[in-house]
This record gives sequence, structure tokens and C-alpha cells, in this order.
Amino acid sequence: MFVKTIRKSTLTACALLAVCAGAGAALLSWPQAAASGISRGLSICSSIIIPSLFPFLVLAGFLVKAGLSETIGRRLERPTRFFFGLPGCCAAGILIGLIGGYPAGGIAVGELVEKGAITRAQGRRMLCFCVNGGPAFLISAVGAGMLGSVGYGALLYAAHIAASLLLGVLLRIGDTADGEPPASPKRAVPRPSPAS
Repeated sequence: MFVKTIRKSTLTACALLAVCAGAGAALLSWPQAAASGISRGLSICSSIIIPSLFPFLVLAGFLVKAGLSETIGRRLERPTRFFFGLPGCCAAGILIGLIGGYPAGGIAVGELVEKGAITRAQGRRMLCFCVNGGPAFLISAVGAGMLGSVGYGALLYAAHIAASLLLGVLLRIGDTADGEPPASPKRAVPRPSPAS
């Protein structure tokens, strides 16, 4: 008599398949509710989320690629090193994360790592406190739009800023200096042309 053991991955796959089948059945059972939810979600995305995030995404890439992060970093070198244990060029990424929120802060950190200005370990540490809600989203979308009060949104944004800065300081205290060199900038590798 054979006793077949079922692997954990098989059980996980079967559970995910059952969840997908249930979600598909729910969509077929209530098509008007699904269509209404999708329409409302896309409306919120196009009227609130994209307009509040897109300018900061462009600004994050521009600040790093144009070399303005070094200029800002020279002016804020001491506080950045003292509070966060990071080089001055990280100051622009931290400011973008606090002003622009997610994903602008993450893009700025990624650009710094790709450019070779900071190490991957420093980038990972920055991502812990540079990715949060921005003022445009928290104050206008969440505060005014969802909670019905700009004051609640401002309070929520202040809490985000305080938590991010505190986390950045705490991560600096627990950080052990590693000797990992900054990542080298990615360069396009020339490809040989096919033989004719």
C-alpha cells in the first residue's frame, strides 16, 4: 500500500488556486459591484493619486541625474552624517522621500545606488525610512477626501514624518559599518554583431 505524501508547495498551490477560483466566482456573481468598484478605483487613481505622485517622480529622477543631489548634499553633509550616518548626497533622497512620499523616495534611493554614490546596504537602510506617504496624498486624498478634514491629514502627515525620521536615527544607531564599496554605475555592454 502506497502512502503518498503531499508536499507543502502542492498544498499552497491548491490553496491559491481555490482562492483565485473563489474570486473569479465572486466577480461573476456580482458584476455590477465589481464594475462599480473598478470604475471608482480608476477615478480616484486618475484624479488624486497620479497627479499627486507624478511630479515628484520626475523631480526625484531629475535631482539625482542632474547632479543636484551632490549640491544639496554638500550643504546638508553634517546633519545627514550626524543623524542618519549616511553621506551628504543622501540628503536629497531623504528630502524627496519626506516631501514626495512613495515611490519618489524609493526612486531617488535607487538612482543613488545605480549611480554608485552609496552602497547597496546604505540604500536598503534608506528605503526603511525614505518610503512613506507624501503630503499631497495624505493631506488631500486621505485627510480631505477620505476623513473629511485637512487637519486630520496634516496630523497624519506629521506622524509619518516623525516616524520616518525616528526610524532613520534608530537605524543609524544599530548600523555596523560595513566595508562594502559603492556599487559601480551600470554601463551598457557592447554586443558583438551577428556574423553575416
